[in-house]
Amino acid sequence: MEVNPRWITAIAFFTSDATYHVPKYQRDYRWGQDEITDFCDDIRHAYRQRDAGERIDHFFGGIVTVSKAIDGSATRETKIVDGQQRTTTIALLLDAIRKRYKKLGELAQVAGDEDKAELYESRTRRITKKNLTIEIEKNQKPTTMTKLTLSKADDSVFRDILNGEAEIDVSARESHKRLFEAHKAITKLVEELSPGSYEQASNCLQKLESVLASDLTLIEIGTTTDKEAYKLFQVLNDRGVNLAEGDLLRASTLEALDIDGGDEISRTAANNWDLTLSESTEDTRNYLRWYFTAIQGKAPSRAKLFDEFLEKIFPECNPANYPLSMAEASKIEQKIKELKIYTDALRKLESGEWPYTTKQGVTGWDKARLNMLVKELRHTVAMPLLLAATRRLDAKAFARLVHTIERFAFRYKNLVGAHIGKAQSVYFDHAHKIYHGEIFNENKFREDLNSLINEKADDQLFETYLKQLKYQKKASNRLLKYFLITLEDYWRWYKEDNNNKPKVKETSRSLHMDDTTLEHVYPQNPKAGDIITKLREKVHDLGNITLLGPGDNVEFGNDTFDEKKEKLANTTISMNRWFENKDLSPSLIDDRAEELIILAKKVFRA
Repeated sequence: MEVNPRWITAIAFFTSDATYHVPKYQRDYRWGQDEITDFCDDIRHAYRQRDAGERIDHFFGGIVTVSKAIDGSATRETKIVDGQQRTTTIALLLDAIRKRYKKLGELAQVAGDEDKAELYESRTRRITKKNLTIEIEKNQKPTTMTKLTLSKADDSVFRDILNGEAEIDVSARESHKRLFEAHKAITKLVEELSPGSYEQASNCLQKLESVLASDLTLIEIGTTTDKEAYKLFQVLNDRGVNLAEGDLLRASTLEALDIDGGDEISRTAANNWDLTLSESTEDTRNYLRWYFTAIQGKAPSRAKLFDEFLEKIFPECNPANYPLSMAEASKIEQKIKELKIYTDALRKLESGEWPYTTKQGVTGWDKARLNMLVKELRHTVAMPLLLAATRRLDAKAFARLVHTIERFAFRYKNLVGAHIGKAQSVYFDHAHKIYHGEIFNENKFREDLNSLINEKADDQLFETYLKQLKYQKKASNRLLKYFLITLEDYWRWYKEDNNNKPKVKETSRSLHMDDTTLEHVYPQNPKAGDIITKLREKVHDLGNITLLGPGDNVEFGNDTFDEKKEKLANTTISMNRWFENKDLSPSLIDDRAEELIILAKKVFRA
């Protein structure tokens, strides 16, 4: 890879012998109030340090570019692959300085100071000619070009702002509003830093130019091909720089769709990309990975998500094939549309929201399993499988799948802590088959997961970890509560029909993590006369913790067991009736733990 990094000041970047452009279909201007405030604060701080005779070196960040010669000219055309936000904002600052000089010239003219008026006008022309435009000779003809060209969505408004012709209204697209507000804030900053008479203000502006010429630096990392630039993107991304594969994919696919007669396809694709990329960079990265995995049956490399996505999902986007036919362009546009649909589904899944609109015999309890799996057990490794299932399975089949994964995940990963790699392979394999239209074999899926349980989380090991599941005074006790909620769901089956396959008999009722509470059977802080040393040792053990439901408005406090067991028997939690007609002792706590473990071994299998 040929990479040419160079340190360059903000002014020098805009006086180099090159034109810069943001790819036509790159995402629009994104800096809002927070970013512009930070930018202005940096400029203000650097200016005041120089004014105090204590100049600083301020690093403004990196810019990744691809450069090529302009046919018939010695000037190079440079594509900004990353860094359009800061370069655009610096250009707005230069424009604000230019227009401030122009205003000072008008003031000097009114005052009859022709020399100063001409001086300020010459500075206005200098910034225009050296920083915001470039004069080149192309095919032996002189021509003036804009130094920086923005994306197709924003360039006309950007030019209007530079030309002093910008008007904005409430119906304008958001990026246009952001450009307008950024220019307004930066103009206000320049006026703040150049107060006083026109002579005083001129001196201040020269000082501000010196800040841009010497104190504020960028690193421009130049490459010669798009492929090299995108690879560099991924290397930088692995080192924590905020670079987005989604933006690269958007730019690459929309560039491929830039064909004669393809305007409508391009517009539709661009709109779908904007909706797809509306979340944070990390969320978008996860959605792209999960979507890719569902299609391919294996996860993409973290370091090569863009490369692999482009190769496997959008193989048509190969410059060697350009220009594309309308049929090829339509195929890409349909893939982008599907990606948007799948991304919408992933947003729902990740939030624990049920993805189906029809009931189809699915209860509130069934729907609550998804939230338990994703939000409480945090088992997002199954997302590619869930995604494929939402597109191919009906709601009832999807509900069974979710509950199968939920029971398996708690035992295998959350409690025993087995390495997820083999389970992941099972998920991905079935996701791939479902996505590509194979009939989902539920029995085979359960067999695959139960085989992993037998290998890595068998009954003996599961029991060992369950005995270690204790109440923690300074923790959320999320897994303990989840465990007891799940056993409560199956308690009636266990007491009435436990020789058959585990079944929830009351799906009309759905217990949630936030409407249930944990209760100590033997109190944490017993009354002075009720302290039993051997029970104190077991106070946080599994057998001494039970559940109260949302309708159980019972005050236990530090009641004795005899007082408490009667109240427990009258709660909405079926398993609390176990304590009826029993006497409290260390062996009782152990017996209850043993019974919970017996039930758990039956329930927590695929």
